[in-house]
Amino acid sequence: MCKFRSLLSVSFIAMCASMLTACQSSTPPLPTAIKPPADLVQPCPNLPKLEGGTGADVLPWSLQVIGLYNDCKARHKALSDTFK
Repeated sequence: MCKFRSLLSVSFIAMCASMLTACQSSTPPLPTAIKPPADLVQPCPNLPKLEGGTGADVLPWSLQVIGLYNDCKARHKALSDTFK
């Protein structure tokens, strides 16, 4: 009976020790505030106004708008890829 109690107490102590180590964190917590790169959080520029209605006015304006859009889209994608 004495051997059984000794074995039982050793088992109980081993179980308690393993339970205490199970609560231990193996990886450090992530920082709560991650700041994205400054160039990625700039607001998109305002689009230029279309002055005139001829093809000579619309073509340069549309190329400028497309360039501004593509730049803003690329920054938005880079920002969202940063936090994946």
